[in-house]
Amino acid sequence: MLENIRIIAVIALAAGLMWCCGGERVTQSLTETTGPPLGKLTARDRASQAVVVVNLSRDGAPVSGARVEFSRAIAGRAASYQWSGMTDEMGQARVEIASDNVTGYYRARAWQDGSEVGSWSSIPVNSGYEVMLNLPIGEKARATESSKMPMGDKSGAVNGLTLTATYKNLGYTFDFGMDKSVVLTTSDNVAKNGSYLQSGQNVDVDVGGYVINCTYDGTNFAIVGVGKSDKSRDDSKDGKSEHLDLSEYSEFSYNGIARYYLFHKPRDLPENAPLIFMLHGHGGNPEYLREYSNLNFTADSNGFAVVYPLGSEDYEGTRHWNARLNVSNTDDIGFLSSLARFLQVEHHLNSEKTFVAGVSNGGMMAYVLGMEAPNVFKGVASIIGTMSGGAWQNRIPTPFPLLQLSGVNDEIVPIDGGLKIEGGWGGAPGMDIIIDYWSDQNSCLTTETIDINSDNTLYKHRDCNANVEIWYYKITNFGHEWPYADNSAGVDGNQIVWDFFSRF
Repeated sequence: MLENIRIIAVIALAAGLMWCCGGERVTQSLTETTGPPLGKLTARDRASQAVVVVNLSRDGAPVSGARVEFSRAIAGRAASYQWSGMTDEMGQARVEIASDNVTGYYRARAWQDGSEVGSWSSIPVNSGYEVMLNLPIGEKARATESSKMPMGDKSGAVNGLTLTATYKNLGYTFDFGMDKSVVLTTSDNVAKNGSYLQSGQNVDVDVGGYVINCTYDGTNFAIVGVGKSDKSRDDSKDGKSEHLDLSEYSEFSYNGIARYYLFHKPRDLPENAPLIFMLHGHGGNPEYLREYSNLNFTADSNGFAVVYPLGSEDYEGTRHWNARLNVSNTDDIGFLSSLARFLQVEHHLNSEKTFVAGVSNGGMMAYVLGMEAPNVFKGVASIIGTMSGGAWQNRIPTPFPLLQLSGVNDEIVPIDGGLKIEGGWGGAPGMDIIIDYWSDQNSCLTTETIDINSDNTLYKHRDCNANVEIWYYKITNFGHEWPYADNSAGVDGNQIVWDFFSRF
């Protein structure tokens, strides 16, 4: 009987929504809520979500009445502060973030009385988690606590004859009632900034065990159908790895497991050309890396091929590279080495000029490949990466050309050592220690110091064994991001990677 009531309720709900949603039409619901509301509508198979609870302060005192805004820090993209909240009298604001790919690093800023009063960078956010974040104005951001969100909790969705649901991240607030009425409130933020529900996209929304099929044409939000929800889908990974469209990727089988990669080969590339592997960071993917690194452009201009492999999921469901870490048992050394040999043969590329570059966790993996697969990878570039604790403790003193770029203000991979990532990542030595180790190990006789700009110093260790060189870009006023000539780095990451590898 209860099931029949639920089905009738949802059908009535869908009918009411089809009649009321879209355009400027707004109908006020008179139905009272008899149970707790459903906290959010989850866009099934599309949305990732996280919550940041902000404590904004100045000189230890809470700052109330300020708007705190968050933007995903994706290198090469202008900041879009599309998630925000207003601080209460205790200086606290609750900000929900929803996107196709939530996990990553964020920027934050605070506004009060029409002026920006503070800004922060390198804030880590994981999909499916709620993080407590202290934002002291004029100081660094500090995450104090992180806990999993009850993403699959649908309790209270249907209570008696009333269903109330709210989802603000789509830019809309819905109140559904059994009297076929609905309140639809449209946020200006949707028109100005967009959201993960883009024009022309269809999305399935879970409500109380049912699926409501929605569309958005850039102006109107519409309900087009309703059905039972698919209980069999796997929610165990809390949405930590985004659902990629693999149709653009090439598949490569290693040890019976399908792995994927993007490959770029310039037109009319001659045989025996160099090959560069580009490894994304923790929680990243090849598409983002290809876009912001702009290495394809450099490849077209200089005559080499580029491959962007896709990392596998770690124990927490986040894409990564197993750089001698304790977060998975994936054999990435074997996979990447086998993929390199395959591409060398398949595309007639130079096995003596195959190199590996990586960002953050990808940079950690590059170190491991330089040490443990020197017969495959002939040079290493680590951009805002480091040697993981496991790689440092089990280091193999193999000589290889090394490029390292680090930011003094990097809070994720601190230049003075340590890794600000929970779980089995281990520690890491300070970058000066790492560079000195490889310089001493390779008996480098000279060090050239070059001031790129007021923030960026390049140390070139030369006259080393086996004709290797070690280049170390040390950048002040720089955090965990990709280097560009127009930021404090003063150099373009894609160009310095090729400038370095082209020497060998």
